[in-house]
Amino acid sequence: PVSASDLGSDYNVLVFDSFEPSNTSEYASLSFHPIPVITEEPASQAVCTAGNSASFSVTATGAGLTYQWRKGTVTLTNGGNISGATSAILTIDPAVIADAAANYNVVIAGECAPNDTSANASLVVNQKPTTPTVTVTHPSCSEPTGTITVTSTLAGLSFSIDGTDYTNTSGMFTSLAAGEYEVTAKSADGCVSAGTSVTLECVTGVFTLSNVNAIAVNIYPNPFTTSLYIAIDDVSQINNCELKIYSVLGNEVISTTVTKQLSTIETSNLPCGIYFYKVIDKGILIQSGKLISQEN
Repeated sequence: PVSASDLGSDYNVLVFDSFEPSNTSEYASLSFHPIPVITEEPASQAVCTAGNSASFSVTATGAGLTYQWRKGTVTLTNGGNISGATSAILTIDPAVIADAAANYNVVIAGECAPNDTSANASLVVNQKPTTPTVTVTHPSCSEPTGTITVTSTLAGLSFSIDGTDYTNTSGMFTSLAAGEYEVTAKSADGCVSAGTSVTLECVTGVFTLSNVNAIAVNIYPNPFTTSLYIAIDDVSQINNCELKIYSVLGNEVISTTVTKQLSTIETSNLPCGIYFYKVIDKGILIQSGKLISQEN
């Protein structure tokens, strides 16, 4: 067999017979192509659902290398969320639960046999928690701190406000000052949900919770005289919203269901003074504030 010591670029042959002169050939070289050898195996991956990708890579030596990724013994092809099935890097984008497996591998061929097959690498795809649902307890402004309560799907979640306190598994954050907060959920697998942005505002005796994902409501004019207008930007929310107006003593003076995108509220019977309002959507407070009634 050929060995490394046999390699060279000056092989030649001397041809002769019983007569002169002899004849010497030109030089010929002897080289060899190395067989494929994997030098770096693909590494196992763990990703979260909802748009995240996974990739496996391999490094090998040899001549004229070709690659074929497999899931077990099933050959992978490019298409859908698979790319790089015949290259050194396999990409799965996005990775979904059905892509999870413990036996991703690649077969590498070269100009010389035998082929080399990598060790198996696993792909774990963990479920990302849903965006948290946030509710709030409304203390008075005399003690301007609030409580945010967070719920989300999946078991074993912990919750965070503004990226901290992932050890909070109760979903309740107390003694919060007025301000803006980003609430997220984190699973035991380390997957973090999309955030819910909320604002705690102290408005004349109560905290209110404004969710940036909620519908937009505009109440005008303010100050008002004999009527108010309430405008809702999302037509689909019509008939689901309630407007309640209270006196400074907390007595409810107006309660109405919004039936149009732009509604008129008759207020001529309200004495001049300060009032407070709440807009409620499906039982959840989405907006509140102060109104002023003045003489016409």
